[in-house]
Parts: sequence; C-alpha cells; structure tokens
Amino acid sequence: MKTQLTPHQLFACFSLALLLLFTGCASENETNETPQGLGKALFDAIRNDNKAAFDEHVYVDADRDELLKSIKNDERLTDEVKSQSQQVLLNFIQVDRPELEGSFTEIRQRALECGLQDWSDAEYVTSTFDQQETQNLKLADVKAKFRWKGLEYELNINRCLQTERGWVILSKPMLDCNQ
Repeated sequence: MKTQLTPHQLFACFSLALLLLFTGCASENETNETPQGLGKALFDAIRNDNKAAFDEHVYVDADRDELLKSIKNDERLTDEVKSQSQQVLLNFIQVDRPELEGSFTEIRQRALECGLQDWSDAEYVTSTFDQQETQNLKLADVKAKFRWKGLEYELNINRCLQTERGWVILSKPMLDCNQ
C-alpha cells in the first residue's frame, strides 16, 4: 500500500529540506561566528591574497565600545563584576591595528620563505582552538591547518575575541611552516 502525503505534509517536508540545505551550506567554517570559522576565513583571505577580507577580522575600536556597552547593560552582572569586566577589557586588549593589518603581508612573505609559492594549490584542512572565558569575555587561540603540495602548515592565531560581529584577532597571526 502506497502512502500519499497531504499538501501540508509535503509543504512541511519541503520546508525542512530547504532548512537543512541552507543551514548545511552555511557551515561554521565559512564565517567568523566560531573560532574555527575565523581560522577558515583568515586562511581564505590569505590564500586569495585579499587583504581587505583579512582586515575585516581585525579588532577595531567599535568592537571595544560595543563590548563595554554590553557589559554595562548586562543585568545579570553586579556593579562590581561590571566594573571588573570593563577594566579587564581595557587592560587586556591593547591592540596595535597597523601592526595587525601589516601581518597579512608578513604571513605571505613567510610563506614564500617556506617555499609556498602558489597559494592557489593550498588546501584548508581544519581549525582547532582553545577557548577561555574571563569576566564575561570569550577569548580563544586558534590554529588553522592547511596543506600545500603534501606539506602541512599551521596559521597560529593567538588572542582572538568574540564580538558582536563575530570572532576577531587581537594579535598578529604567525605562520608555522616547520613541517
């Protein structure tokens, strides 16, 4: 006996299939919404020689202002914890934006020194991370691994911070090419 689906059931199945399709397409590795996604996004920017895309993931003053505002408005926190959190943010996050933006060129130069000549053959493998939370700030150290002509490389992205616009870098990423 064959079962017929009603129009409502067909619509529900179709909607579910679309939802799975679109959420499956937007994997965590395609955005900076996760530490792994940040690793993939930075790898893609470097691989594609796209400094503007790289710079989108650099911490800016607006990130700091938004975090200070969110701490101030967090009703779950006592005034003392709010004050401590804001102080940690201001003390811990000392960012030299020109130095961070300059790291894009340094990474590509380091790759040349390691023999990586043509990034079009570089293949992203995975990103791993260690995440910590202190005074309501989420921080992570990320390692983005990739291959080029059978050799393994690692982009070390230390001191990343979760902000309203996703995960951003606070210090210069370094390319480790000691295969």
